[in-house]
Amino acid sequence: MAKRLEISGNFIKSTDTITGIVEHRIPTSQANYRIYSSTLHIIYINRYAEDFTIPLANIVDSNDTAFASQAKLEYFLDHNLGAIGSSDDFVANETNTIATYLLNVTSEDQTVDGSIIPVEFSYTPPAGFNFICARIIFYMEGASTFDSNLFGDQVALTNGWTIEMNGIETMQTKTNRDLGTYMYDMKGDEIYGKTNKTIIARFSFNKFTDGADGITIRDGQSFKTIVKDDLTGLTYLEAKVMGVLKPV
Repeated sequence: MAKRLEISGNFIKSTDTITGIVEHRIPTSQANYRIYSSTLHIIYINRYAEDFTIPLANIVDSNDTAFASQAKLEYFLDHNLGAIGSSDDFVANETNTIATYLLNVTSEDQTVDGSIIPVEFSYTPPAGFNFICARIIFYMEGASTFDSNLFGDQVALTNGWTIEMNGIETMQTKTNRDLGTYMYDMKGDEIYGKTNKTIIARFSFNKFTDGADGITIRDGQSFKTIVKDDLTGLTYLEAKVMGVLKPV
Protein backbone atom coordinates (compact mmCIF):
# COMPACT_ATOMS: atom_id res chain seq x y z
CA MET A 1 0.00 0.00 0.00
CA ALA A 2 1.12 3.56 -0.61
CA LYS A 3 2.84 5.43 2.17
CA ARG A 4 2.68 9.07 3.12
CA LEU A 5 4.74 11.13 5.53
CA GLU A 6 3.21 13.83 7.68
CA ILE A 7 4.70 16.21 10.18
CA SER A 8 3.20 15.74 13.64
CA GLY A 9 4.71 18.11 16.16
CA ASN A 10 8.40 17.59 15.54
CA PHE A 11 7.96 13.98 14.47
CA ILE A 12 7.76 12.39 11.06
CA LYS A 13 4.64 10.23 10.93
CA SER A 14 4.22 7.51 8.35
CA THR A 15 0.60 6.88 7.42
CA ASP A 16 -1.13 4.25 5.34
CA THR A 17 -2.95 6.37 2.75
CA ILE A 18 -5.74 3.85 2.31
CA THR A 19 -6.74 3.24 5.91
CA GLY A 20 -5.15 6.29 7.50
CA ILE A 21 -3.55 4.18 10.24
CA VAL A 22 -0.40 5.58 11.74
CA GLU A 23 2.29 2.92 11.55
CA HIS A 24 5.06 4.62 13.50
CA ARG A 25 6.32 7.93 14.82
CA ILE A 26 10.04 8.53 15.02
CA PRO A 27 11.87 11.78 15.73
CA THR A 28 13.65 13.15 12.72
CA SER A 29 17.37 12.48 12.65
CA GLN A 30 20.01 11.85 10.05
CA ALA A 31 20.01 8.20 11.16
CA ASN A 32 16.39 7.81 10.17
CA TYR A 33 16.27 9.22 6.67
CA ARG A 34 18.15 9.86 3.48
CA ILE A 35 17.11 12.11 0.63
CA TYR A 36 18.21 11.40 -2.90
CA SER A 37 18.27 14.56 -4.97
CA SER A 38 18.25 12.86 -8.33
CA THR A 39 14.94 11.13 -7.73
CA LEU A 40 13.34 13.54 -5.25
CA HIS A 41 12.46 10.58 -3.07
CA ILE A 42 12.99 10.11 0.63
CA ILE A 43 14.16 6.82 2.12
CA TYR A 44 12.80 6.46 5.63
CA ILE A 45 14.03 3.79 8.03
CA ASN A 46 11.81 3.11 11.00
CA ARG A 47 12.46 1.36 14.29
CA TYR A 48 11.66 -2.02 12.77
CA ALA A 49 14.53 -1.57 10.29
CA GLU A 50 12.03 -1.38 7.44
CA ASP A 51 12.64 1.05 4.65
CA PHE A 52 10.50 2.41 1.90
CA THR A 53 10.61 5.11 -0.75
CA ILE A 54 8.12 7.98 -0.76
CA PRO A 55 7.86 10.60 -3.53
CA LEU A 56 8.30 14.20 -2.43
CA ALA A 57 4.80 15.03 -3.72
CA ASN A 58 3.34 12.63 -1.13
CA ILE A 59 5.05 14.28 1.84
CA VAL A 60 2.75 16.75 3.53
CA ASP A 61 2.62 18.83 6.69
CA SER A 62 -0.03 18.66 9.41
CA ASN A 63 -2.35 20.84 7.30
CA ASP A 64 -2.12 18.31 4.47
CA THR A 65 -0.08 20.80 2.45
CA ALA A 66 2.75 19.41 0.35
CA PHE A 67 6.23 20.79 0.86
CA ALA A 68 6.98 23.22 -1.94
CA SER A 69 10.42 21.81 -2.63
CA GLN A 70 12.95 19.29 -1.51
CA ALA A 71 14.92 22.15 0.06
CA LYS A 72 11.96 23.02 2.28
CA LEU A 73 11.65 19.42 3.43
CA GLU A 74 15.37 19.16 4.11
CA TYR A 75 15.26 22.42 6.04
CA PHE A 76 12.47 21.10 8.22
CA LEU A 77 14.23 17.82 8.90
CA ASP A 78 17.47 19.59 9.75
CA HIS A 79 15.96 22.23 12.03
CA ASN A 80 12.97 20.65 13.75
CA LEU A 81 13.97 17.94 16.16
CA GLY A 82 12.20 17.08 19.39
CA ALA A 83 9.17 15.42 20.90
CA ILE A 84 5.47 15.78 20.12
CA GLY A 85 4.07 18.75 21.94
CA SER A 86 7.40 20.45 22.45
CA SER A 87 8.46 23.67 20.79
CA ASP A 88 10.63 23.49 17.70
CA ASP A 89 14.25 22.82 18.54
CA PHE A 90 15.40 25.42 16.06
CA VAL A 91 19.10 25.54 15.33
CA ALA A 92 20.63 28.85 14.24
CA ASN A 93 23.68 28.38 12.06
CA GLU A 94 25.48 29.84 9.07
CA THR A 95 22.60 28.94 6.73
CA ASN A 96 19.91 30.99 8.47
CA THR A 97 21.61 33.66 10.57
CA ILE A 98 21.20 37.19 9.20
CA ALA A 99 23.24 40.30 10.00
CA THR A 100 22.73 42.85 7.26
CA TYR A 101 22.55 46.58 6.67
CA LEU A 102 19.21 48.07 5.80
CA LEU A 103 19.64 49.11 2.19
CA ASN A 104 18.20 51.51 -0.33
CA VAL A 105 18.96 49.43 -3.41
CA THR A 106 22.65 48.81 -2.59
CA SER A 107 23.46 51.73 -0.28
CA GLU A 108 23.35 51.68 3.53
CA ASP A 109 24.11 55.43 3.75
CA GLN A 110 21.08 57.09 5.32
CA THR A 111 22.53 60.60 5.22
CA VAL A 112 20.09 61.49 2.44
CA ASP A 113 17.40 64.08 1.84
CA GLY A 114 13.96 62.56 2.39
CA SER A 115 12.16 65.82 3.11
CA ILE A 116 10.26 65.82 -0.20
CA ILE A 117 10.16 62.11 -1.02
CA PRO A 118 10.83 59.78 1.96
CA VAL A 119 13.77 57.43 1.41
CA GLU A 120 13.38 53.83 2.60
CA PHE A 121 16.13 51.47 3.77
CA SER A 122 14.95 47.90 4.18
CA TYR A 123 15.54 44.19 4.56
CA THR A 124 13.07 41.68 3.10
CA PRO A 125 13.42 37.96 3.89
CA PRO A 126 13.71 35.56 0.94
CA ALA A 127 10.49 34.02 -0.38
CA GLY A 128 9.15 31.24 1.81
CA PHE A 129 10.80 32.51 5.01
CA ASN A 130 9.96 34.72 7.96
CA PHE A 131 12.72 36.84 9.49
CA ILE A 132 12.84 36.78 13.29
CA CYS A 133 14.53 40.11 14.00
CA ALA A 134 16.32 40.02 17.35
CA ARG A 135 17.75 43.54 17.21
CA ILE A 136 18.57 46.63 15.20
CA ILE A 137 21.91 48.36 15.73
CA PHE A 138 22.60 51.80 14.33
CA TYR A 139 25.55 54.14 14.14
CA MET A 140 25.33 57.91 13.74
CA GLU A 141 28.19 60.42 13.54
CA GLY A 142 28.32 64.18 13.11
CA ALA A 143 30.94 66.91 12.89
CA SER A 144 29.72 68.81 15.96
CA THR A 145 28.78 67.93 19.54
CA PHE A 146 25.45 66.15 19.98
CA ASP A 147 22.70 67.43 22.24
CA SER A 148 19.51 65.80 23.56
CA ASN A 149 17.33 68.25 21.62
CA LEU A 150 19.13 67.67 18.31
CA PHE A 151 19.09 64.71 15.94
CA GLY A 152 22.76 63.85 15.89
CA ASP A 153 24.26 67.30 15.53
CA GLN A 154 21.40 68.52 13.33
CA VAL A 155 18.28 70.44 14.34
CA ALA A 156 15.35 68.40 15.60
CA LEU A 157 13.60 66.64 12.75
CA THR A 158 10.25 67.84 11.45
CA ASN A 159 8.89 64.54 10.14
CA GLY A 160 11.15 62.00 11.84
CA TRP A 161 13.42 59.02 11.30
CA THR A 162 11.01 56.12 11.56
CA ILE A 163 11.02 52.34 11.88
CA GLU A 164 8.43 50.37 9.95
CA MET A 165 7.71 46.65 10.38
CA ASN A 166 5.39 44.65 8.12
CA GLY A 167 4.06 47.83 6.54
CA ILE A 168 3.22 49.47 9.89
CA GLU A 169 5.14 52.41 11.30
CA THR A 170 6.00 51.47 14.87
CA MET A 171 8.54 54.05 16.07
CA GLN A 172 9.29 57.66 15.24
CA THR A 173 12.25 59.69 16.46
CA LYS A 174 12.94 63.38 15.96
CA THR A 175 15.69 64.00 18.54
CA ASN A 176 18.51 62.16 20.28
CA ARG A 177 16.30 62.13 23.36
CA ASP A 178 13.64 60.25 21.40
CA LEU A 179 16.25 57.72 20.35
CA GLY A 180 17.25 57.24 23.97
CA THR A 181 13.74 56.26 24.97
CA TYR A 182 13.81 53.41 22.45
CA MET A 183 17.38 52.22 22.27
CA TYR A 184 19.34 50.17 24.78
CA ASP A 185 22.99 50.94 25.55
CA MET A 186 22.90 54.15 23.53
CA LYS A 187 26.24 55.89 23.88
CA GLY A 188 28.93 57.94 22.21
CA ASP A 189 31.75 55.49 21.67
CA GLU A 190 35.23 56.51 22.78
CA ILE A 191 36.86 54.02 20.43
CA TYR A 192 36.11 56.36 17.53
CA GLY A 193 37.66 59.33 19.30
CA LYS A 194 34.40 61.26 19.00
CA THR A 195 32.60 60.49 22.25
CA ASN A 196 30.27 63.50 22.01
CA LYS A 197 29.85 63.30 18.25
CA THR A 198 28.69 59.71 17.81
CA ILE A 199 25.84 57.45 18.84
CA ILE A 200 25.94 53.66 18.77
CA ALA A 201 22.78 52.00 20.00
CA ARG A 202 20.91 48.73 19.90
CA PHE A 203 17.24 47.99 20.20
CA SER A 204 16.84 44.37 21.30
CA PHE A 205 13.34 43.27 20.34
CA ASN A 206 13.66 40.02 22.28
CA LYS A 207 13.98 42.10 25.47
CA PHE A 208 10.32 43.12 25.54
CA THR A 209 8.42 40.53 23.49
CA ASP A 210 7.27 38.35 26.41
CA GLY A 211 9.78 35.57 25.84
CA ALA A 212 9.64 35.60 22.05
CA ASP A 213 12.84 35.42 20.02
CA GLY A 214 12.19 38.82 18.46
CA ILE A 215 9.89 40.58 16.02
CA THR A 216 8.57 38.47 13.12
CA ILE A 217 8.97 40.08 9.70
CA ARG A 218 6.61 38.00 7.62
CA ASP A 219 7.22 36.45 4.23
CA GLY A 220 6.76 39.19 1.63
CA GLN A 221 7.06 42.00 4.19
CA SER A 222 10.04 44.14 5.26
CA PHE A 223 11.85 45.78 8.14
CA LYS A 224 12.49 49.43 7.24
CA THR A 225 13.89 52.68 8.47
CA ILE A 226 12.52 55.71 6.64
CA VAL A 227 14.26 59.06 6.30
CA LYS A 228 11.64 61.83 6.09
CA ASP A 229 13.88 64.86 6.56
CA ASP A 230 17.14 66.22 5.17
CA LEU A 231 19.94 64.25 6.90
CA THR A 232 22.71 65.18 4.48
CA GLY A 233 24.36 67.28 7.20
CA LEU A 234 25.23 64.14 9.20
CA THR A 235 28.55 62.41 8.63
CA TYR A 236 27.18 58.86 8.95
CA LEU A 237 23.88 57.17 9.65
CA GLU A 238 23.49 53.47 9.00
CA ALA A 239 21.53 50.62 10.57
CA LYS A 240 21.92 46.86 10.68
CA VAL A 241 19.37 44.19 11.61
CA MET A 242 20.23 40.80 13.12
CA GLY A 243 18.18 37.66 13.49
CA VAL A 244 17.35 34.31 11.93
CA LEU A 245 15.28 33.00 9.03
CA LYS A 246 12.59 30.39 9.65
CA PRO A 247 10.59 28.67 6.91
CA VAL A 248 6.95 29.69 6.69
